Amino acid sequence: MSNTDYFITNEQIIEVLSLSKTATAIHVSEDAIIQLANEAMLNIWDKDSSVIGKSLEDALPELKGQPFIDMFKRVWNEGLTISGTDTAADLVVDGQLQTFYFDFEYRAIKDNKGKTYCILHTATDVTDRVVGKLALERAREQQEALSREQALNEELAAANEELAATNEELQHSQLSLLELNETLEDRVTTRTLALTYSEEALQNANHELAAINEELATTNEELIETQESLQDMIIELSESEERFRAMAEATNVLIAVADETSNAIYFNNAWIELTGRSINDLLKFGWVDLIHPEDKDRFVNIFLSAFKQQVPFGGEFRVMDKNGDYRWLLAKGPPRFRPDGSFAGYISSCVDITELKLEEQRKDDFISIASHELKTPLTALKASLQLMDRVKETASPQILPKLIVQSNRSMEKITGLVEDLLNSSRTTEGQLHLNKSTFTIAEMLSGCCGHIRMAGKHDLVLQGDKKLQIFADEHRIDQVIVNLVNNAVKYAPDSKEIFLAAEKVGDVARISVKDTGPGITPDKIPHLFNRYYRADYAGSQYSGLGLGLYISAEIIKRHGGKIGVDTELGKGSTFWFTIPL
Repeated sequence: MSNTDYFITNEQIIEVLSLSKTATAIHVSEDAIIQLANEAMLNIWDKDSSVIGKSLEDALPELKGQPFIDMFKRVWNEGLTISGTDTAADLVVDGQLQTFYFDFEYRAIKDNKGKTYCILHTATDVTDRVVGKLALERAREQQEALSREQALNEELAAANEELAATNEELQHSQLSLLELNETLEDRVTTRTLALTYSEEALQNANHELAAINEELATTNEELIETQESLQDMIIELSESEERFRAMAEATNVLIAVADETSNAIYFNNAWIELTGRSINDLLKFGWVDLIHPEDKDRFVNIFLSAFKQQVPFGGEFRVMDKNGDYRWLLAKGPPRFRPDGSFAGYISSCVDITELKLEEQRKDDFISIASHELKTPLTALKASLQLMDRVKETASPQILPKLIVQSNRSMEKITGLVEDLLNSSRTTEGQLHLNKSTFTIAEMLSGCCGHIRMAGKHDLVLQGDKKLQIFADEHRIDQVIVNLVNNAVKYAPDSKEIFLAAEKVGDVARISVKDTGPGITPDKIPHLFNRYYRADYAGSQYSGLGLGLYISAEIIKRHGGKIGVDTELGKGSTFWFTIPL
């Protein structure tokens, strides 16, 4: 076989590019006419294949005024390569103008004469990375702000010391002035007596009086300068305190100041918003009585130990908010010292980490649930395979088919659980891609949920517009319907009939799954579409990973639609979603 046998055709090159997970497009001319865009690039643009043949500006009009159109012209006309890292781009996705970040490259592809005949365009969505980096920068800025506040507080303490010294100097000056006045009175009295005895003495007295008056004038000038300096210092101290308070009140971080006796002397507005207490109550009672009983002794010991050693403290604890609920806080507190080195107390800052704690708990619960859910079918599958291996030579025609059916049932259960995990991962990573086409909703509803129909325990009743069509990913919509029907069977087992309906409502198609089961209590409704949430009814626990409704909601959101539930206790539930026509 010759080497030429390994060359691929242009059609094969295009097919390879279309299958690539890297977002890739090919453009021609300085207007960046789109000749090819694979599925990954179309997903970034939130467009379908109808943009092929259009200029980039016509396909994505929101790029007008952004630098990318001019970049393409330069690449085409100058035959160069332009790339960027963490580059922001505003794109219309799901009908809204949003900011994303990309690593991209525009590369001029030239013929053997050096003339550009196309531009290879690749892009990688790094929005999560950049957003994470920005979040870290904001956290760093908050920490720097706290450091500046500490420095400002130290400056305030130094200014207080200087003010005290100035006051002391002023008192000394006043005493000197009094002493000088007394000396003047004595001298005047003495010289007055002398005047009666000598003309020469009178002249000497006048000279001495003039010198005293000059000394007095100088002292008065020094006193005036001291008073002016003191006034300037008082203003500067007031401005420093106002800057500190302005910064403290503008942040969501909970900031408190304690003096050298551990008594609280300041709480910012974030503490008032969280606890519902007035500033006077906070200063009077502090925050210790708001700490969760399980955390109080531990955290108070941390604080008092640090206070005794005059070192930084930190830790996590729960505090009661104004609604009577407990919020997790992460606290840090550096000690404050005056310019002379004496201990001045603490400035503490607390950040609300409740959602982070809840997410950690949900992940722990999910790992436990997933392990349990996977272990059951794996154990059954292992037992079936071991039994088949033991009787493979002597198995009767009746036993082997039963073992195969049992093994397949266990494998289907495992496959379903793994598929839910993969779909959840794709959703989290933004890789839930859609393959849209036009189809009739009623035909899709008639063909779905074959496993329910075969079981024969429930009747699936079709209602609504039998001819209504939508442009969507049929496989994904079928997946949503199956999830909703499975939930109806699971949580409403006595609902003989399950109603599937499709209707046009304004400019959307509304598809619903209705059962006549026990309904859902109001406290569970806000959590139904959360990841890992599993509803337990009447004390009963059900299998599953708690991902079905979450994945369904993400699929509908990706289509630009909405999802929800209407329910009434004792009368059943209707899960519905809409898709734009």
